Amino acid sequence: SLTRSFLKDPKLKVLAVKTTGVSASDISVDILVNIQNPNQIELNLDSMNYKLNVAGETVVDGLFNNGVVVPAEGQQNITIPVKFRFNSIGTILSGIMQKTLKKEYELSGQAQMGGFFKGVTIPFSQKGELNLTK
Repeated sequence: SLTRSFLKDPKLKVLAVKTTGVSASDISVDILVNIQNPNQIELNLDSMNYKLNVAGETVVDGLFNNGVVVPAEGQQNITIPVKFRFNSIGTILSGIMQKTLKKEYELSGQAQMGGFFKGVTIPFSQKGELNLTK
């Protein structure tokens, strides 16, 4: 609890989503995320578990275990590769077909620290709106 009162939570922002492949059963995308570190020390993140909800439904969850170092009072971009199975994105597909996809999303999870703070987890959450009607 001493480290939790000492460390401020980093801020995450989804910058871009790029489709990298489509198969008969899934869509592969890269999600570009910016991590901002408000702390006066660098954050050594060993891994992050994440969950993406769209319109209240979990469409994907997973683990990003490529370590990343976010500089003190700085920022770092990371790319999270994700596969969406078609059966988990029914709400999204029906919205695309009807050209009315305007749904709330939430990207949430926990980052596991390494280095001096190994074992400390930092929660994160970002809410926004997907709007593919344009």
